[in-house]
Amino acid sequence: MTKKDIFVVLQKYSHWYSVKELRRLVHSARKKFFQDLYQVVSSLVDPHIMDQIEACLEPSETGSTLYDWIKSPLGQLGMKTILEEVKKLGFIFPATVFAQARSW
Repeated sequence: MTKKDIFVVLQKYSHWYSVKELRRLVHSARKKFFQDLYQVVSSLVDPHIMDQIEACLEPSETGSTLYDWIKSPLGQLGMKTILEEVKKLGFIFPATVFAQARSW
């Protein structure tokens, strides 16, 4: 739904509800949708994979995390950079829901 669509809906029903109340209802519905989606996705993730995801967020002695390494910029294109990115993919892929889905 675009902002224009939401605005049209707000105008259409503004005689029943105030615009402020309609915005609150829309916000509440979106929040509930994403909470339900999170619950469904998290229930599908294997506990072992969840542990790997949590480990990515724990800082090392230097203060950086594996997540920092994964999201680090690409750098200048070359064989060294490509191999580093392949290492990142090798680390990420086994810990994804998609990789877990292969075994279903």
